[in-house]
Amino acid sequence: MSQPFITDNDATAMRDLLAEDYLDDTYLRNNFLNWVPKETGKSEGGRQVQQVLKTGSTTQHGADDAAGLAGVAGSGPARQAFYTPWCASYGFAQVPMTDILLSQSSDTSVVELLVDAVRDARKSCARDLEKACAGDGFGTVAIISVVASTVLTLDQISNAIPINIGDTLVSSAANNSASLDTGSATVAAVDRDAGKITITANGGWTGTVGHYLFNTLDKKSGSYATALKIFGLQAWLPSANTAGVRTALSSLGGVTRTTDPQNLGGCFATGSSRAIRAAVNQMIAKIMPKADADPNALWMSPNTMMALKNELNNMWEYTNVADAEVNAKAVTFDVTSGTAQAMQSYGIPDNLIYVLSRDTWKLRTPLGMELVQSATNNGKDYIDAYNAVQAQIRQMSLCNLSCAFPGANGVIVLS
Repeated sequence: MSQPFITDNDATAMRDLLAEDYLDDTYLRNNFLNWVPKETGKSEGGRQVQQVLKTGSTTQHGADDAAGLAGVAGSGPARQAFYTPWCASYGFAQVPMTDILLSQSSDTSVVELLVDAVRDARKSCARDLEKACAGDGFGTVAIISVVASTVLTLDQISNAIPINIGDTLVSSAANNSASLDTGSATVAAVDRDAGKITITANGGWTGTVGHYLFNTLDKKSGSYATALKIFGLQAWLPSANTAGVRTALSSLGGVTRTTDPQNLGGCFATGSSRAIRAAVNQMIAKIMPKADADPNALWMSPNTMMALKNELNNMWEYTNVADAEVNAKAVTFDVTSGTAQAMQSYGIPDNLIYVLSRDTWKLRTPLGMELVQSATNNGKDYIDAYNAVQAQIRQMSLCNLSCAFPGANGVIVLS
């Protein structure tokens, strides 16, 4: 009797190797994932996370004790609750059975072949999650700023960083439009230095200036206007503005934020006419008076990080990032409140800087789940593909990002 293509020993060796590489695959170069506080495998499944926050107080105070006592009935803290849904993201890969058969000559080659595929899918999931943590919840990849035949110029150069050749993109007039533009576009080339992509149009797709681009799997038929990704930084701390004046905030997680934009949507500032450091100091000054605020973490794109280091000249140093999952360094420099650590993420556009209080953030996964894990139900890291003679790899994340107090955080719009 012939031996199975993938033995139980192979499966055991795969699990051991994948466990060794888990931290690097998930967190290395995914800097925000590495930094943000986590609550993995503890939250109750089947329920949205209810993030309650104090938004004000009707406590009586003043010099007139009699009037204060008369009016105190029914007063006290005012609270609202954001409901943050669980959002899934998947990474898939397939290994042809012919490749597996041709790898039988070595004791380890089959294992290495499959482990490489699993790690690739796992890294894809983690990269998607890193981008989503900085996103708007709708999976926006970029906004089209120029169309020149098959070449699209994106609104921010940094938005080209996560795009890969072969990606299939769809578009719409807004991030939450109820319908998509006709057809799709396949990425044929990426110029990350210029923030441009070359596409091949499918099904009559035409690029339109001002339209939003998405990965095709982030838009689901019947739910185009629904946020299928986690509420990221652009959702919690909106940056939309007109001539430097913040526009009215949309509701988020069942909370109407227009009644208290700073506490419910974070602080806002523009920095187009000043140095980055001056803009950061202004934002810290806005945040510091708020209770429980500790705004000492700055998040920006790699290009903005380079601009900051050039501006600071030699007045900065690398320091270790505390409580990170894998070793990481931050650019540390003096600010009005003491020192701040500046870090970069490829998910953040070049024109935004986030000033964050770390303890107000939490990335959660349901009970029993890792941040990224296998999505098979057979106890192995692969299944036989139903539609081809292949071993299919399935990885997934199921999580949400919540903020206990948006007002202890802020966003700076540089341009």
